Amino acid sequence: MRNIDISICAAAIFFAACTAGYSQSVAAIQQDLASKYVLTQPTAAQDDIVTPGSVLVLKKGNVVMVPVTSTNVCQNTYKDGKLTQNAICKADKIGRTIGRIPGIGKSVPTGIPSRTFVPGEKVWLTKIEVTDEAAVFGLFTDAFKNAEGADVRYKADLKFALPRGIQLTADQVEGLIAEVFSVQAAASSEGAAQQPAQPAAPPPAPEQPQPPVIPPPPPPPADPKVIALGQSPDEVTTEFGQPDRINKVGAKQVYVYKDMKVTFLNGKVTDIQ
Repeated sequence: MRNIDISICAAAIFFAACTAGYSQSVAAIQQDLASKYVLTQPTAAQDDIVTPGSVLVLKKGNVVMVPVTSTNVCQNTYKDGKLTQNAICKADKIGRTIGRIPGIGKSVPTGIPSRTFVPGEKVWLTKIEVTDEAAVFGLFTDAFKNAEGADVRYKADLKFALPRGIQLTADQVEGLIAEVFSVQAAASSEGAAQQPAQPAAPPPAPEQPQPPVIPPPPPPPADPKVIALGQSPDEVTTEFGQPDRINKVGAKQVYVYKDMKVTFLNGKVTDIQ
């Protein structure tokens, strides 16, 4: 009887130790994910963002989300490399399919106007919850135009199913998440990464005053032209240039300029008028 009691105690101690170790692993994964992803805080009405966090860029398609005004939770589940949805996510698709059946379609509501997101689109992360069965991300979007042209933000949960009976490490869980998302960190409220602030450019140096331009001095006045009695024709033309005309009267020659007449006799100036 005593041996049985000892065995029961040992089994209880072993189970408690295993349970404690597994709980610590879940807590460690939660803490690790919290350190890798920055949560976004939306407003109470979920119509804007108060504090932006990490931006998740979809690597896989078929992530279905519903408007933030919906009171239902649309849950996507990622397992074995595939994304599936719960009935809430599928309600709009089912309603639209029934709505196309002749005779009954008009009497069936189309359900929640969901939207399917494709690779390359971006979402915000609003929550991280880790259990021994799954890691759940809360997703939130910027505003998109719906069919009526109104701005609509969407929300959904994405559940990463963890294998049962296998204790994954934080790195393994991160690897599972990385199959669906890449991370664009340090995001702005419009879904784009914030750029580091650039230092302000130094003010331009003040312009140095330019010295005044001093015009060159005028050239000195030309020497006055001089004509004198007894000068030869060459001396006169050297000083005054060729005459407008030359009048010859016997031994006399008269050089006619615009404003004077010069008379030569025997090749010498004898008169100036």
